[in-house]
Amino acid sequence: MLWQHKRAAAVILAAFLLLSLSGCGGVPLGRRAIVKAIFVDWTGSRFETGLLVLDSAPSADAEQASSASLYCGAAQELSAAVVQAEQQQDRTPFYGQNQLLILGKGAAESKADAVLQYFGTEQAGRPGMAVFVSEMTTDTMKELTQADSFASTILQLEKEILEQPAVEPVMVYELPVGEDGVNGCIPRLALTDADASLDALVLYAGSEPQTVWEGQEMQLAQLMAGHANRLNCLREYDGRTVRFTVDSAHIQRQVERGEDGPCLHLVLTGTVRWLSASRADQQPGISQTGSRQSLSQQISQTLAADLQAVVQDAWNEKGDAFRLGWWFAVWDTVWYNRALQDGTLRQPERIEVEAQIAVL
Repeated sequence: MLWQHKRAAAVILAAFLLLSLSGCGGVPLGRRAIVKAIFVDWTGSRFETGLLVLDSAPSADAEQASSASLYCGAAQELSAAVVQAEQQQDRTPFYGQNQLLILGKGAAESKADAVLQYFGTEQAGRPGMAVFVSEMTTDTMKELTQADSFASTILQLEKEILEQPAVEPVMVYELPVGEDGVNGCIPRLALTDADASLDALVLYAGSEPQTVWEGQEMQLAQLMAGHANRLNCLREYDGRTVRFTVDSAHIQRQVERGEDGPCLHLVLTGTVRWLSASRADQQPGISQTGSRQSLSQQISQTLAADLQAVVQDAWNEKGDAFRLGWWFAVWDTVWYNRALQDGTLRQPERIEVEAQIAVL
């Protein structure tokens, strides 16, 4: 009996390997189009979609691509636009390696909820895709794909932003669409034929963007969302330009009882191990910054003020992008439900921010 079980297992394994070699559903490898990114835009009356397919020469390495092609579709319904894009070629689309979902300018401005809802549930999509908004249109994407270097740029984007990120990407499954639409943050992607970078973080409440964070605010918002643990800063202190990096950045959260009800206390902690300061008439040097204790206080005060502004952008009647309400719910569920119903939960005074940055 044992050999019969082993023989059956061997047959099943052999069949599985044959299917794997021939592609999904028995489609030969040469007949599949490897989709690396999905682009979606909204023109005001219809969705425009683009499936970015990378083609490799037979002798190319696995991480190299010789060219990029964009297969486009357009329709009033997003699902129909995707199907139309799939039909623009004679190969079967394969989404197993697709890691990027890019929203064009129109979709980012008014249809983010519809796009995320579709790809968060549609079998052809992947809830594990990293999602980005952009200032691009379908015509922009078409122009980029014509550049010889664009295929390499997309592969580099996957490696630097997804595989070895300085800032963790935001996945489709992290942005569930509720009755009020999208409530969260999406990175903005700046894409050229030779370079890709994240230049801002866009706060959504509903289907439309509410705030765009750049520079220092973007880093603090990523930190609040749990997608970063380092801050690169440039500040002016006492007439000196100070550059520094806050390592091991972390935000502690604790609900405390106040005179007017509970308050969530946020404490930004971290350590400055690298710092450079200079004046227009001086060379850079740490010794020019004064005492480290004084500088620590100045850095803590400015970062606390910046973090307070970011938190207040996301904590209001329109939404709670950083899920701060959860801490109140854990502290006192009855009070939380009552405050949520009577509209007294998301008041600015419910959040207090402090920073404790050590300069070593």
